[in-house]
Amino acid sequence: MTRYDVSSDISVFLSIFERQIIRIDIPQDDWVTQLLPLVPLNIVNIVAHEPDPEANDYTHVKKLLLQRFKLSPEQFRLKIFTHKKESFASWRDFAFELQNYFDEWITGCNMLTH
Repeated sequence: MTRYDVSSDISVFLSIFERQIIRIDIPQDDWVTQLLPLVPLNIVNIVAHEPDPEANDYTHVKKLLLQRFKLSPEQFRLKIFTHKKESFASWRDFAFELQNYFDEWITGCNMLTH
């Protein structure tokens, strides 16, 4: 797995991380342990300041990081409408990013999709 580049979008990184970790069949209880070596020290410190049960709960850590990087449901909604395809990126990459923003927006709003 690749390390997180601070100039990139944390939500896209986490989405890719989740796909890869599911693909290699790692139990969710171990996801934080797998995530921490892939992020910079300042992000590790954010997680380290959490109480032990929360620091080991991936869902909590993900929510914490999205809040820390100020990515609220409204921010994801805005990203859907303002995101532009990079010239070097494929249309498939662009579609993946938009889908990720949509999924995070819906999840953050506690909406159910059917």
